[in-house]
Parts: sequence; C-alpha cells; structure tokens
Amino acid sequence: MGAQFAEVISAGFLALALATFVSCNTEGDILYKQRVAWEDPENVLQSWDPTVHNPCTWLHVTCNYDNSVIRDILYKQREAWEDPQNMLQTWDPTLHNPCLWMHVMCNNDNSVIRVDLGDADISGPLIPQLEGLKNLQYFELYGNRLNGSIPATMGKLKHLEVIWEQPERDNTPIIGHLKSLEYLELHNNALSGSIPASIGNIKTLKYLRLNGNGLTGTVPLEIISLLISNLAELNIADNNLDGTARKSGRRAMAAPSAAAVLFSSLLAFATLVSCNTEGDILYAQRQAWKDPNNVLQSWDSTLANPCSWSHVTCDSNNSVVRLDLGLAGLSGPLIPELGGLNYLQYLRLPANNLSGDIPQSLGNLTNLVRLELQKNALSGTIPASLGNIKALELLRLNDNLLTGTVPLEVLSLTYSTMGAHSEAAAAALFTGFLAFAMLVSCNTEGDILYKQRQELKDINNVLQSWDPTLVNPCTWFHVTCNNDNSVIRVDLGSAGLSGSLIPELGGLRNLQYLRLHDNNLTGTIPKSLGNLKNLVRLELQMNSLSGTIPASLGGIKTLEFLRLNGNSLTGTVPTELLYLVLAGNLTEINVAGNNLKGTVRSNGFRAMGVHSAAAAAVVFTVLALSTLVSCNTEGDILYAQRQAWKDPENVLESWDPTLVNPCTWFHVTCNLNNSVVRVDLGSAGLSGSLIPQLGGLSNLQYLWLQKNNLTGTIQESLGNLKNLVILELQNNSLSGTIPASLGGIKTLKFL
Repeated sequence: MGAQFAEVISAGFLALALATFVSCNTEGDILYKQRVAWEDPENVLQSWDPTVHNPCTWLHVTCNYDNSVIRDILYKQREAWEDPQNMLQTWDPTLHNPCLWMHVMCNNDNSVIRVDLGDADISGPLIPQLEGLKNLQYFELYGNRLNGSIPATMGKLKHLEVIWEQPERDNTPIIGHLKSLEYLELHNNALSGSIPASIGNIKTLKYLRLNGNGLTGTVPLEIISLLISNLAELNIADNNLDGTARKSGRRAMAAPSAAAVLFSSLLAFATLVSCNTEGDILYAQRQAWKDPNNVLQSWDSTLANPCSWSHVTCDSNNSVVRLDLGLAGLSGPLIPELGGLNYLQYLRLPANNLSGDIPQSLGNLTNLVRLELQKNALSGTIPASLGNIKALELLRLNDNLLTGTVPLEVLSLTYSTMGAHSEAAAAALFTGFLAFAMLVSCNTEGDILYKQRQELKDINNVLQSWDPTLVNPCTWFHVTCNNDNSVIRVDLGSAGLSGSLIPELGGLRNLQYLRLHDNNLTGTIPKSLGNLKNLVRLELQMNSLSGTIPASLGGIKTLEFLRLNGNSLTGTVPTELLYLVLAGNLTEINVAGNNLKGTVRSNGFRAMGVHSAAAAAVVFTVLALSTLVSCNTEGDILYAQRQAWKDPENVLESWDPTLVNPCTWFHVTCNLNNSVVRVDLGSAGLSGSLIPQLGGLSNLQYLWLQKNNLTGTIQESLGNLKNLVILELQNNSLSGTIPASLGGIKTLKFL
C-alpha cells in the first residue's frame, strides 16, 4: 500500500514538473523577458513574477478565458517608442477598445486591421508582441526613425491558423508566413540587417517599401520574382545594399541573373510611363507652393508612383483619385496642370492660404465629385468650365476673394437632371437650393456638436478636430457613426471639459452612447435629452451639474445605464425613471453623491426621494425587489470580504455596494450571465481573513489571492466552489489545516 501511495505521489510531482516545463517560453516568459529588458523606476511591473506561471494574474495584463493575452499590445508598442510629437497621446490603456484611438482602424468586429503612423516622428524598435494583432492588414510606419531589426514574429499577423510548422522544423523566417499581406511599408526609418528572402513567399504583396533605411546585403531573388505577379512597387533606394547607391533614389539591384534583366526592363517601362504623369503634376504643384509645415515632405520625385505619398489616395489601378490637404498651412497658386489628373474625384484644399485664380483647366476633371477650395485667398472669377463636370456633387468656394457672378454653366449643374428649361429657372432653382441647403443644415448632427463645442471650454484641445467646414462629423475624434453616417456615440469622459450642455443635443436622434463623465460640466441636464429614443448609456457622473433630474429621461425605453452620481442635483428621482427599472431595460441607475431628497450625500446610498404616494410605492417595490435579489448575492459576498480586509493601497475602492452588479468592479470578471467567475487580487497588499461566505460564489473558476498578508484559516466552505479551476493562496500568513472539502472540487487543476 505504501509503495502504491509513493507511486501516486511521484506521479503527482511528475505532472507538476511537466506543467512547469510546458509553461516555459509561454506568454508569461515573454512578458517577463520584456520586463527584464525595461527600466521600471516606478515598480509598475512588480507583479510580473516569473514564479507565477500564469501572467493573467499580473497587474496591467488582461486575458480571455483561454488565458491568452489580448490587450495592451499597441500600448506596449507605444511605451517602447519615443513620441516627441505626442502622435500616440490617445493610445490610452484605460480605453479598452483601441478602435477609439487615433491612427488605428478596425473592422466591424472591432478587430484592429490598420495602423497608420507614417511621418509620425517616432523612434525605437518594433516589439515582437505585435504578432498578437491577428487581423492586421496595413501597418504604415514610413518616415520615422525606427531602429533595430524587423521582428520575425510579425509573420504571425495574418491567418495564424494555417501555420502549423514548428519553429525548429521550419527554416522559413516567420515574416514569410504573412500570407495575406498587401502593403509592407517600413521606409525612411533606421532599420538594419538583411532583407528576409521569405518575403518572397507573400504572393499577395503589392507594395514593398524599404527605402531610406540601413539595410545591407542584396535583394533576394525570391522578392524580385514577385514583380511578375502581384508586386506593383518595390522600393529599396537609400540603403547600404550591394549594387545600390546610398545617395541615389534609383531602385537598381545587384542580381546578376535573368531576374536582374527582368527587373531592369520593368524599371525602364515604369520610367517611360511615368513621364509627365500624375506624379509629375503633383510634384510641380508642390514646387509652386510654400509648405512651412513640411506636410508634403513625402512628395518625392524619385518615387515614380505618387500613391505612396501622404495625403494622396489612389484606386486599384494606381491612379490618383483623391487629394486631402485641408488645414495644411499651404500658400501659393494652383497650377493649370492639375487639370491633367484625369481620374481625380476629390480635391480638398480648404482653410489654407492659396492665392491666384482658379485654373480653367479644372473643368477637365470630369470625374470630380467634390471640389473644396473654401477659406483661402483665391481671387478672380469662378471658371465657367467647372460646369463641364457633370459628376460634381459638392462645390465649396466660400470665404475667398472671388469676384463677378456664378456662371450659368455652374448653376445648370443644380438642375441638369431635373428638367429645368431656362436660365432664369436655373437661377431661381439655384437660389431655392441654397435656401433649402441652409434649412437642412441647421440643427444637423454636425451643427449640433459644433455648437456644443463652442459652449465648452476645452483646455486640452480634445475637440480640435470638430471642424465646421467638414459636413460629416464622422471624421471627428471621439465621435462614432453607423453605416448611414449618423452619430451613434460621443465619448468624452475625463476630457477636462467645462461648460454646460446645450438643449440641441436632443436632436442627435440615433445617439446610443453619451459619455461625458469626469469633467467639470455645470448647469442643468437638458430636458431635450429625453428625445434620444435610441440611447442605451447616459454617463454624466462626476461633474458639477445642478437642478433636477428631467422626468423626460423616463421616456427612453432603450436606456440600460444611467449614471448621474457625483453631481449637485436636487429634488427627487422622477417616478418615470423608476418605472424603467421595473418595466424597461434600465439595469443600473446611480444617483449617489448628490443633494437629492431621501439620499445621503456622504455615503452614496441610492435611496430615492419621492414626491407622491404612488412614487413611494414604486420606490419601495423596487428597493424591496432589489433587496430580495441582492441578499447573499455575489456582490454582497465580495463586499463583506472587502470589509473583512485591510486595504492600504485602495485596490478595492471600486467595490461599491451601491452598484448592484459587481461585474463593474476592478479585479472581478464575470461571464455572459453576469455571474462572477474570477477574482484577481494577487500582490494587492491586502491583510485580514477569508470569510466563510466566499463559498457562495457558486460559479467562481479562478481565485487569485497570492502574495498578500492574509491570516486565519482556509475556510471549509471553499469546498462548495464546484467550478473552481485555480486556487492560489501561496505566500500569505494563513494557518490551520488544509480543508478536506477541497478534495470535492473535481474541476480543480492548480492548488
């Protein structure tokens, strides 16, 4: 019997050893290695402990249910870079969704698909963790001062599920596995080393721009061979490659083979085609302008294809279809050659200091949809040739020095498809259109938001992009629109704003989320917010709002979260709002920390003042129902545990009993049914005992309390946690015996 027991013990230790072995080179090892590479004077990485195999317990790391790190990759990259221009200021780890960050684009599933940081003046290395951006398609980093080598792990950015080779059996550098990559733009940095031949495996690659670095060696034949398939541009100028000149912009390659002949032929053909092309036109326009801000720095005549230039957009045939240079600080004339951009659809040059005449040749731009030249210093008359542009939908010439009249040819564009029969009718119709346009534009979403901007003081310039010259506010920061270009979200929490809310906000008919918490807003809550019939969340907490709570908010049947706590509101909570708790979707209403009747200013208790017997009945019904449900619930259990502990670091500050749902508390994770499945409090500086009620967290799977100063015994009731997978209580001051009840937890894997 003793021998059998010894065998069991040996098997147990073998299993533990195997688990430890498997954990080597895991995500925890990666993160710990990064910690060692960094200097951390503030000890923010103190919890990144290599003895704790699971990094999901570490502070500043969040995992999914498979314990895979899914957050903070971009923020870690920001920390690895120097950013003197504060281009990455919005990369804020407190915003869980990086789709709200500048220079980041996501798909409909909120997965990052594009990062645009060309000419951002950033410096530093690329971190290997970028492999975690599984759906990344475009990563533009040209014109910076990046150094170090290209991480091999970037090869895991696309379709990782098709890569099954083990690293030790696969001699292909990982970057060659980017099976769906189309753009690889790393030009004008300080990258070194050789160009990986494995890039030639990327059959989908269309643009490879590595010019302006410190690369050495030769250009692999595998890459050159792509020129006969999809590769439309290969630029390796200004490196230290064999057979290329460091100071020249020529894209010659040292490849003494048929590939070299093929490459030279393609270059000759490209040079022939590029003569007097769109690139030449744009470069001539650059030379005619003064550019004090160097926004046209990337307009490089040595690059035949202008599609790589900033502020230029091309179609799939590499023809220029868009120029976006509003508010660029440019001055000088428009050159007549612009009329040669035959495929141009959008020409946007507003709010510069352009002078001279509008060229007649712009009338040749027959594909033009938008021409925006407003707010410049253009003079002369409006060219009648603009009337030739039948595709034109938007013409903005306001706020210039133009003289004369609006040509009838231009006016005719407003009625050409409507059957007008005379010039007089055209003029009348045009005037009518102007009046109608002014009527329609009043109180539109853009106008509403811009008026709100004017009402607010914005010391941090977070609203700088709210530009009234842009009709569509969907391009503004902190604003999100739906597929119909209607505003559905405004996110301006903790933005340093002060001032009042305007009544016109009630005109944002499709708004679903209005988040203005933690500012210094004053005045009253407009009654018109009750018109926001699609609103789901209204977060106005932690401001200086006064007056009463509008009863009109009770008409928002879609409202799920209403947070008004931490203001100076008076009066009572309207019965209409309370009714939403019983018969509507409202799952959270927080009015703590106000001056409402029936509430206590200091403790945040959410009792609600009433103004009628009927209201009182509703209130007591709601309170009774919530009390019945909340008795001995998970929130009550966790709050009781908080009270039993000493918390000198205030890590449990968010464990607020006025919030019924503990899923909003820090260090607590819930499942889709809002049931607590995880408590993460390792290395939190806590002291005190474990309470027996913890055994009532019936769905708990992970309980991490290691490296604190917990005392007392391990509660027998923990054996009731039948879903527990991991229980970590090591490195505390617990005493007594190990409860036998823990043996009844069949799901337990780590103790």
